[in-house]
Amino acid sequence: MEFFLDTINLDKIAQFQEIIPVAGVTLTPSIIKREGKVDFFEHAKKIRQLIGTKRTLHIQLVAADCEQLIKDAQAVWQNVDSEVFVKIPLSLDGLKAIQYLKKQGPCHITATATYSRIQGMLAMAEHANYLAVYTSRVENIDGDFPGLIKSLKTYAANNHYGTKIMASSIKSVRQITAAAEAGADAVTFAPDVLTKAFENGALTKALTDFTDDWEALYNKRHIY
Repeated sequence: MEFFLDTINLDKIAQFQEIIPVAGVTLTPSIIKREGKVDFFEHAKKIRQLIGTKRTLHIQLVAADCEQLIKDAQAVWQNVDSEVFVKIPLSLDGLKAIQYLKKQGPCHITATATYSRIQGMLAMAEHANYLAVYTSRVENIDGDFPGLIKSLKTYAANNHYGTKIMASSIKSVRQITAAAEAGADAVTFAPDVLTKAFENGALTKALTDFTDDWEALYNKRHIY
C-alpha cells in the first residue's frame, strides 16, 4: 500500500520521508489553510524539489464548473510541472473536465470527493489514475467506507481498470488499517495522525524498561 502525507509543511515532509516509505504528498485548500497563506505555486515547487520525481504530488483544484476546472488544471501543470496529479472533484462538471483533459493526451488525474459507488464507477470509466474515497466524511453521513472501498476494488478488477483506490480524509489510525483491510491501494493522512498513534503509554513503558534494565546490568543506557 502507498502512504501519502496530507501537509505542505516542508519540515514534516522531510522528517517523515526518513521514517516511512512516503509515496507522495497531497494538497487541498484545507491543508494549506492549516499552515497559513503561502505563495502557492512557489511552495508547490519546493515540495516537488523535496520529494523528487519518484514520488507523486497531488494538488486539489478549486473551481466549480468544467471550464474553470480545466483552466485550473492547465495552470497547475504550467506553473508547477506536468507530472502533478490534479485532483478533480466528482461532480458532473468534474467528470466532464476529467473526460476533456484525458482526451487531450496523457495526464495525471486524481478523482476526489468520492462518496458513492456510481461516482467511482464513472471516474474509472474516464480513466482517472487515482480515486480518493473520503473516509471520515462517508462515516459522518452514516456510510460504510470499507464497504465502499471493497466494492470499488471489485468493480475495478472485474472491468480491468487501472485506477488506484486512495483512502483520504483520514482522521485516525483505525481508518488507515480499516482502509488497508478493505483493499485500498493508498492512504493519505496528516503526519499528526501517525505521531499520535505512537504516543502510546505501553510503547513508552516498553522502551523505558529496555533502557533501564540494560543500565542496571551494564551501567550505561546504550549498547555501543
